[in-house]
Amino acid sequence: IDGPQSVVWDEAENRLHAQKALLEFLMT
Repeated sequence: IDGPQSVVWDEAENRLHAQKALLEFLMT
């Protein structure tokens, strides 16, 4: 599980959470 793939997946997931938080922030 550890390796380049894992790092890329974490990056994508973090970015997704950030975008979701930003959207919720803008909506309120």
